[in-house]
Amino acid sequence: MQNDTTYGKCYNLCPNGTEHDFAIGAPSSGLLSSRKRTHRHSGEGGNPELFPCKRESDKLDSSLRGNDNLDSCLRRNDGKAHAESDKHLGNCHKSFAVGRVKTLAGQCRPVILCMIAAIAVSIIPVDNLIASDIGNYLRGSYVLPHNIQKQGFVFAGVRIPLDQQEVHLRTLDQLNYLLMDRRALVMEWFDRMAVYGPTIKKTLADESVPEDLIYLAVVVSDLLPAARTRTGGVGWWSLMTLKDKKSQPQNQWTSNNEWDDRRDPVLSTRIACGILKKLVKRNNNDWLMAMCAYTDGTDKIDEVLRKTPKFAYWDLVMPSYSEALIPRLVALKIIDTHRSFYTVDVAPLPGLAYDYLDRVKLLKDLPLSLVAKWLGITARAIWQFNPGVDPSSGLLPKANKRYPAGFPLRVPKGAGPKVRQLLITEGFLAG
Repeated sequence: MQNDTTYGKCYNLCPNGTEHDFAIGAPSSGLLSSRKRTHRHSGEGGNPELFPCKRESDKLDSSLRGNDNLDSCLRRNDGKAHAESDKHLGNCHKSFAVGRVKTLAGQCRPVILCMIAAIAVSIIPVDNLIASDIGNYLRGSYVLPHNIQKQGFVFAGVRIPLDQQEVHLRTLDQLNYLLMDRRALVMEWFDRMAVYGPTIKKTLADESVPEDLIYLAVVVSDLLPAARTRTGGVGWWSLMTLKDKKSQPQNQWTSNNEWDDRRDPVLSTRIACGILKKLVKRNNNDWLMAMCAYTDGTDKIDEVLRKTPKFAYWDLVMPSYSEALIPRLVALKIIDTHRSFYTVDVAPLPGLAYDYLDRVKLLKDLPLSLVAKWLGITARAIWQFNPGVDPSSGLLPKANKRYPAGFPLRVPKGAGPKVRQLLITEGFLAG
């Protein structure tokens, strides 16, 4: 068992009154240690002849081990040595007493801390520790706002049955995942939604697609134009060639070394809307199932529906990605619409305000850095308006036989007439 050691000072029995430390070991299970006391000296190394106090301490130990009493131990010393040994013994007992108090305090500290912790837990409101009244979701986590629990919730025109325990818990799982494990990323999403959200939402409205589908773009691409997935998806909507060509329009996007429609916020949204509208027709106008087919592929979703027909999404066992996708989208919308409730308020950023020059039929490749120079802004700033341009080249391609209509060009709000005139003056456009 480990011993606690207390250090005292001895001034009496050492030659010339040398000051040194005197250590007394006290085992936690007894009053006195059976080990020899150690006398620390900075000089001669503790020779008993040079330091009588060490010799007297050794005698004290041997007497105690032989069950002699203190009086018999002290009577072995004569005169002055008796008095000095008695005084030294008193100092030793004082040092031991101090050490024992420190030892007891150290042993009591864990008990005191446990008592404090128990009191703290007892005064925490129980409601904050329970994630859900429905199902008693015993996990320290976030809960749904009360107005949603009472009034219900709608996503993409589909009512979410949060009054059902399983639906409630699946949504809470994703909500807590986003808020506890991906909170910083969620706030980045909100920043990007502030910048690009109005452009994407306007395109969704123009295509008669529910506005809530913007959350699908957020989840699959983090709203990054150059995002790439392991399965080959690119851009805002993670567009890729599906296994079945039936669900995709012909010549759905343009992609070359200088330009990719999938990285353009407007063009990619239009392409995604075209695919999603075909998928929703295949799935009885259910946008939840259409989004699952969009991400997991129609072959997997058709197989699920074939085996278990006439069931809604929440009643089915879906492929792994789709199983988590819809609850995550619902949770993300709940957080977005209740930012103050979940303390994820971010300073609003200005939306992307621009003049759209439509598809310009350039006579030669246009460096975006030149446009930035004309407008007195950085090349990065002008690229944010035109993310369809490959950043490695920085060139807006000229029109050719394969792409006779040219490519779109966006410039900051109010700069459209100036840029168009400069394009003509510099020979990029025909007058």
